[in-house]
Amino acid sequence: MESRSSNSKSVTNDPPKAKESFSGYFKDYNQKTDEKVWLALLKIFTDRMNLNSLSPELKQSLAKLNSDRFLDKTYRKSILKDSVELTKLIAEFNPKAKARLHKDPVYKLYTLLLDHYTSKVEQQYKRLFYAIDANQRNYTAALLEQHAGAQMLADANLTLRVAYGKIEGFKPADGVSYSYSTTLKGIIEKDNPAIEDYHVPLKLKQLYQAKDFGPYANQTGDVPVAFCASNHTTGGNSGSPVVNGRGELIGVNFDRCWEGTMSDLKYDPDQCRNIALDIRYALFVIDKFAGAGYLLKEMEIIQ
Repeated sequence: MESRSSNSKSVTNDPPKAKESFSGYFKDYNQKTDEKVWLALLKIFTDRMNLNSLSPELKQSLAKLNSDRFLDKTYRKSILKDSVELTKLIAEFNPKAKARLHKDPVYKLYTLLLDHYTSKVEQQYKRLFYAIDANQRNYTAALLEQHAGAQMLADANLTLRVAYGKIEGFKPADGVSYSYSTTLKGIIEKDNPAIEDYHVPLKLKQLYQAKDFGPYANQTGDVPVAFCASNHTTGGNSGSPVVNGRGELIGVNFDRCWEGTMSDLKYDPDQCRNIALDIRYALFVIDKFAGAGYLLKEMEIIQ
């Protein structure tokens, strides 16, 4: 059964690309946990849906949700939960393998749900979304007129966000202490060709071994890579410039510490830290690693 999903097409039409994504997906995969989440979401769907609007085949499939054997006959029978079998299937992807995938119980249920969305939901959702968007300007104008002269907070989406703090480490647990910075030495120590995110390029290793750091090394003779600070960041802040008290660019925000991901709900100054790329490492990569030092001539670099 064909799916109109771009993700599914990446499996059926672009096996190499799909294979690359498996390692990242299965890295944190836990079958028992995923089974519970999967089943709970399907039950929420059936509880809130008008079942008469579903296709007979989809309605028949979801009617078995309360059966004690539903998981055994669907999720646990699916090849999509088995990284070894799935990788093998994609490696030898031929018409027979493709037919096997299309007969997979989870894949079949997914395509039924997707077909329902594209045929019954998507167009109506888009119509309502565009109607709301078109009226947003009038709604905002009415609010400003109603509260004329009052101070009103701007919607954070698509607007400038400014946070302030200081560069500092933190202690997430008893006996655990994290410094405020990392260096190129740490990247080299984590080198692991088997994991894409930790595969250090040969040229970078050569630069480290030769200590060819140019003017980008710190006082210890290493190249600073990242630093954390007590700036309150949120979704959408990735890529934001980090400046010092003189307005000079010193880094680029890209993440939050794991212990501080709750900061959207509760900001704890002892635990919440944003993580930024040190601008010295960015310049080092541009200049020494990428060989594009000519770009630096267009910048005003303060030592």
